Amino acid sequence: MLEPSLIEEIRAAWRSVGFYRNHPEMTRAVPAATDLKALLEMVFFASLQQEERRAIQVRVVFLPDATTTSLKQAANHLESLPFAQPIPLAVESLRKLAPAFDQNIATLVAARGAERKGYELVGAVLYGRIASLFDTDLSSLPRPPALTLSTRVPGSVVISYGDSVVGRFDKGHFSIAKPGPMASSPFTHQLLQVLANHELYQRYENGYWFLYRKCLERIYTSAAAHGHGGTVIWVPDKQLDMARGYLQAGREIVDSPAGEELIGKVLEEENSGQGGELLARYKRRLGEYLDMLAQLSCVDGALIVDEHLRPLWFAAHLAAPKWAKEVFEGTHQSIPPTEKIELTRFGTRHNSAIGFVGHCPSTIGFIISEDGPVRAVLHVDEAVWLWPDALNTVFLDL
Repeated sequence: MLEPSLIEEIRAAWRSVGFYRNHPEMTRAVPAATDLKALLEMVFFASLQQEERRAIQVRVVFLPDATTTSLKQAANHLESLPFAQPIPLAVESLRKLAPAFDQNIATLVAARGAERKGYELVGAVLYGRIASLFDTDLSSLPRPPALTLSTRVPGSVVISYGDSVVGRFDKGHFSIAKPGPMASSPFTHQLLQVLANHELYQRYENGYWFLYRKCLERIYTSAAAHGHGGTVIWVPDKQLDMARGYLQAGREIVDSPAGEELIGKVLEEENSGQGGELLARYKRRLGEYLDMLAQLSCVDGALIVDEHLRPLWFAAHLAAPKWAKEVFEGTHQSIPPTEKIELTRFGTRHNSAIGFVGHCPSTIGFIISEDGPVRAVLHVDEAVWLWPDALNTVFLDL
């Protein structure tokens, strides 16, 4: 299925990402073309399967020389579950076994078969969830430093080396991982211009900024995990009146708690130096609140949140005029981008969000596709910048 040119494109991207991140071990571990092709095809086709009417989500790490008896040594410091007998690696075996291993905490291990004939599954490796600012337990372990293939939605495979993402193979095309919008100077500058006026920023500065940024990421990554698609529009207070003029219908929420208040409780408890169960409770509540916002975005229409992370409307129809000026692929640099994006490639959901952000400056849009990518939209000068995949960034499991 996969052309040799595409496989070489992925291998070249692997080298480029390793060099860019100053990761010599990754650069030296470029997978052989035959292994990459065979494993990627199998995982891709497995992602199109269903088990108990649910799409298969699978993660496979390739340790070429591992066996059922040597897996414990190959896994090094990680806990392992070696099988008594190897299982031939195939689409059907992945379909049957993947539901038993939650890729957030474990991965199946593939290796070359006996006498290097085909591939087989020799067991699984456990590593624990990636720690985030919402967690108090920072004991999770890094993923095995090897070729790793992961799927969350049908037809989309993330290719990585351990935690470091190389890129995404999606419906026949490969896109290299790039710094996402949160690493973009114009993007962060626009957010910080608003947040600088918040009392919590003046009190905690970078602590508030880092946690607020993670809250935005939590909303769109959680929404993407639901697989329904949706749109989230972030609107600063100064733009609320203009934003109302571009909204129709929808469900208005007249009163709700603000995520900013929960952020304040987390930061206050963290800075008290006591930590403990109260801090864990506040972090857990903040994560649950953000997941609730993400769930609101799954209803047809857009979710509108203000700068205090308070939901204002959901299921809203974005009624701004169509954006007729230029759209560029967003970069992480301050210099203007040059790669134009044609809006004809997108449907109504994307065009309405781009039109809204284009005509209502200082707002930020996140467009969650049903098939995987999350696109971020920002108005910069006289143009709109669009990041094609806010999830296809530096680390696995953003």
